[in-house]
Amino acid sequence: MLDGVRAMGVRAIRSIFFNFNHRLLILVAMMAAVGVVIIQASCPFCPPTDLLVRDAEGAEVASGWEIQYPLMNANWINDIWGSSSSDIFAVGFGLNAAVIGHYDGQRWKTIASYLLEEESGELTAIWGSSASDIFAVGGTSGQSDGRPIILHFDGRGWSLMDSAFSGCLLDVWGTGPSDVFAVGLEGLILHWSGSAWSKMSLNQALEPSDPLPDLQSIWGRGPDDLFAVGIRVKGITQEPSSVILHYQHGQWSLMKEIPSVCLYDIWAAEGGDIWAVGERIFCCRNGLWQDVTPSDLPEGFCLNKIAGRSANDIIAVGVADLAGEEGLILRYDGQAWTRVKEVNTCGYLRSVRVDPNNGQVMVVGGNFLYDYPSRGIVLIYDGASWSSQSAKGYEGTCFQIWANSSQAAWVVGGHPNPATEEEARVFIARYDGQVWSPIDLPEYGILSDIWGSLSGELFAVGGDWWEDDSGQLVIEAQILHSSDGIHWSRMPDAQNIKDFLEGVWGSSPSNVYAVGEGVYHYNGSRWSKMTTPSAGRLRGIWGSDSRTIFTVGDWSESGGGRATILRYDGQSWRAMSHNIQDNLLKVWCSSASNVFAISESQIYHYDGSGWSAMSCPQTAGYYDLWGVSANEVFVTYDRAVEQENGPIHYQCGLLFYDGQSWIDLGSVPAYGPLWGIGGTSARNLFLASDLGTILHLGKQETAVSQQKIPLQPGWNLISFQVNVCIFNKKQPPAEIWFPPGIEFRQGADLCTFLSDNQNSPIRDAANPQQAGDWQRITSFDRNGAHLLDKSVPAFVNNLTYLAAGYGYWIKMNKPGYLLLSGPMLSSKTSIHLEEGWNLIGAPCPDSCYYQQDSPPLCPMQDVPVINFIPMSGPLIEALFSSISGKYLRVSSFDCQGAKLYDPKAPAFVCNLRYFAPGYGYWIKMFAAADLILPSATLP
Repeated sequence: MLDGVRAMGVRAIRSIFFNFNHRLLILVAMMAAVGVVIIQASCPFCPPTDLLVRDAEGAEVASGWEIQYPLMNANWINDIWGSSSSDIFAVGFGLNAAVIGHYDGQRWKTIASYLLEEESGELTAIWGSSASDIFAVGGTSGQSDGRPIILHFDGRGWSLMDSAFSGCLLDVWGTGPSDVFAVGLEGLILHWSGSAWSKMSLNQALEPSDPLPDLQSIWGRGPDDLFAVGIRVKGITQEPSSVILHYQHGQWSLMKEIPSVCLYDIWAAEGGDIWAVGERIFCCRNGLWQDVTPSDLPEGFCLNKIAGRSANDIIAVGVADLAGEEGLILRYDGQAWTRVKEVNTCGYLRSVRVDPNNGQVMVVGGNFLYDYPSRGIVLIYDGASWSSQSAKGYEGTCFQIWANSSQAAWVVGGHPNPATEEEARVFIARYDGQVWSPIDLPEYGILSDIWGSLSGELFAVGGDWWEDDSGQLVIEAQILHSSDGIHWSRMPDAQNIKDFLEGVWGSSPSNVYAVGEGVYHYNGSRWSKMTTPSAGRLRGIWGSDSRTIFTVGDWSESGGGRATILRYDGQSWRAMSHNIQDNLLKVWCSSASNVFAISESQIYHYDGSGWSAMSCPQTAGYYDLWGVSANEVFVTYDRAVEQENGPIHYQCGLLFYDGQSWIDLGSVPAYGPLWGIGGTSARNLFLASDLGTILHLGKQETAVSQQKIPLQPGWNLISFQVNVCIFNKKQPPAEIWFPPGIEFRQGADLCTFLSDNQNSPIRDAANPQQAGDWQRITSFDRNGAHLLDKSVPAFVNNLTYLAAGYGYWIKMNKPGYLLLSGPMLSSKTSIHLEEGWNLIGAPCPDSCYYQQDSPPLCPMQDVPVINFIPMSGPLIEALFSSISGKYLRVSSFDCQGAKLYDPKAPAFVCNLRYFAPGYGYWIKMFAAADLILPSATLP
């Protein structure tokens, strides 16, 4: 049945059945925390440099991205260790990726995974001497000819240690930073002296003719009193037996061999009994080993780990039956072992940690028999009751992300029934700035795209499919709507659209477009199909305003074998002329003359006159396209990486366009294709990937607590760089351009608000507790001039918002100042300019560009300028190279009077010689374009 869907080219449905075996990304280096980043000149978008993981030579291998969902992104958690109840590390694996997670006392976070060179590998054990000295071990395969993995955490980041040995390590334990032991397959024992790893010999412990045991665990009561337990098979019967080794006086000796039983862990209390657990429970008292297994344990049980706070307070964990259907927790109180029955979990409990201070118990493991795919198990006992912290996440594919801020984002996707591969359920999860929470929905199908308005309304589109009674394939659109981001419902007329929708975009909640086999429009009350030129299937849609919308899709015979590219001007759709013989997947634009589109193998650009292929780094394939501004555009990709004597892996990553060229930002830790990208700025990005994985890059923007701009009596032409928009009860029209990531602050009537003694951002210079004595404010946007005047009737005033990116004339009766708090504009913000006049603020919040020996800034402006950048030659001509030939003149105003630059006027007339934050600028354009400051001039 699904072959028919594939034949239709529905990429969203096809991706659900992506072959993970040959497209598996295993990556490293997740950040535990993020901090303030200063953007530097050498890189327009600088990834963080505070990396967590480095390779054996200390080279940086990845950075910045945090796996936010699932919280502990592991299919299996093998071991756990912590310096306190709020500083706990766990290790395991997730589809070949060795994973490290951290628990801060509230929630789990996946902070690292390790790029393996083989097909399989995992971290099996972890131990530390302190919060800044932790060792995690494992191997690249479950065989003795594999390569050990030894990672070390120094309190700042994880690094790979070079052991120069072969084998797979299963456990690690030590007495201090320079005395650590790791054990593994075929009798492998490594010792860390503080400077190097060395291999220890078992020649004096075992007969040369005997097979070496696979050492499962190691534990000690001191530097010269260690115990290790292992399993080996020997003799004609090939029955397994367990060996218990003791290290004392600098050498290992055989303490006990127990036939016909497998033991997996050993633990000893200070000066107390020695315990070994596995298929039975053995205890050594006064030098004598005895089987002390309770008779009431279920048949087929197995214990994997034992740990305790004292000789009379011990916990052992494992599985109650060979099928792994039920976890098992036993507790010893100094007299007898009893089963903890408050916990009833399906899965395999692998390890346990007992806090020596407060007695908190944390149990970890995995469940791979019933979940698809498996998820890690985390159980916590706080001294009174057990609770599950299991990081079960969404098990399908996340296709697209939409974010309104760093505190509000949504992801959509879908997951087919693994048994039938026919029924699919939609998926939506919401991010509140702390965690992702799945939203339970009864709807069937798959959601492929999501779009949201500035007011918070959200639309998610996709489709559902099934066979009718006659065996015919039926496809029906799925369109969900939410007005608050929490409660979702299916839009009633979606069932009338017999199409799988792949993209959605809108200029407002009452002007939304979706694409599939055609273009569908929502006018605030109903969906209807629009008239479009004959075209191939449409894949993506985006617009810069209600009159500038683009949609792209497959090539079609009716289009002469060329890709489908349609443009909407607010009245009708028309086909664009081009020579692209390719299937286009996504489109994004900042304006009518700056449009990007991608196919699986190429990035294309439209500059207002024609489409052309762009030069970009080589990749294996592109998946999604999204931008912040004209000079901040991202494309997700994967790249084939051939390993020496190993399989080909596919690494996923990002390309970044800075307005001039594409830059490879490197790999990110995803387990499959990066189907979706979204965010609010270049420092607040989300990625949607396979296996329900959501990644976040949440670096803080450069910010100031306040921006203060003095206002003199009379007219002032100013702008502000705090990235906010203060507006009346009604939000500004959707077609108005705003800087990316702007924060909308709703107020009462703007005139009343600016006169409010407590809240007004305009303050009196002599008495800061009072609102400033302003008379009139004027502004200008694409809809014309706007006025706010205290002396005229309210219906005359049509200025309803004050926003970053725009300039404002403010007439003051007395000295005052404008005071605003919040995040600053990005250092790379571009400003969209319409044909005709534009009144803007300088898109450079931390830089003053000037043409003379010193900036002629008069005392009128007190702005938080960080960098003073001298310019040679005509200032405006150099800064405005992105709109060269498209502007007529630029003018400004300060306390010394009017300033002008006109490229056709004599040089002595042009007295505008600085471009700085805090000022307003008039620009008259011949045609619409984006003002982008050249990268070479940025600090």
